Amino acid sequence: MAKIGATAEVAHDGLPYDTPQSWSTAIADHPIRVDGVAYHARHDDTELCCAIFDRARASITVESPIKDLDQDWFWRLAQRYGVGMAP
Repeated sequence: MAKIGATAEVAHDGLPYDTPQSWSTAIADHPIRVDGVAYHARHDDTELCCAIFDRARASITVESPIKDLDQDWFWRLAQRYGVGMAP
């Protein structure tokens, strides 16, 4: 997206997310029909997020869902970002 003039504001614009949603709509509607976009998380620039458009649904499968979040990796992430789960 940098090639077409996009800056970090696209993913980092504050609430109500008008700028990111406008870009997402424009990219989703573009004739090249990409399946989604990857972007750096607004809350942590070291992490990459993916937004996958509905049209890619048939290409995605869930192999082994995790229903119990009482896992070490979950609590490490919760501690890293200073969040938790309400009872």
